[in-house]
Order: sequence, then structure tokens, then C-alpha cells
Amino acid sequence: MRLVLAIIQSVDAEPLLSDLAAIGASATQIEGDTSVSSAGLAALVVGVNDDQVSDVLALVRARARGRARRIEPLRALGGQAEFWIPGP
Repeated sequence: MRLVLAIIQSVDAEPLLSDLAAIGASATQIEGDTSVSSAGLAALVVGVNDDQVSDVLALVRARARGRARRIEPLRALGGQAEFWIPGP
């Protein structure tokens, strides 16, 4: 038994989950939070038998295509807020 973890675009998740179900692979979709979800990424965790690993990887490569887009980096919290540290 193997565990395959695929980080893919969120728009590719549903078609890939359908294809994985068609070959009998169990898959779970994990939606990210903060910068991951704003980037539109999802993680698929797929449990398969050893002989199905190549089939699952082929499906991921076929369904999950690359895209190019610009993502703004996260700003540091120190620049957005003032901090008060109480003294003794």
C-alpha cells in the first residue's frame, strides 16, 4: 500500500477525483488556508496498492496542468501593527 500526495490547482481537483474514483483509488482533498488557498492550491491524498501507483501518477500528470500567474508575497505582520509589551 502506498500513499501519494499531489499538490495541484483547485480547479483540477474535481476532474482528477472523478478519474481516481473510476480506477478504484481512494482519495481525499485537503483545501489549504491562508496563502495556499488564495493561490488556488489543493492537496490530494491518495491511498493505492503498489501496482496502481503508476496509474495514479499518470492521471495526475494528465489532469493537473501547469499554469503561470503572479502571486503577491505575504507582508510581515510587524509592518502592519504596533506592539505594546508591558514592563514589570
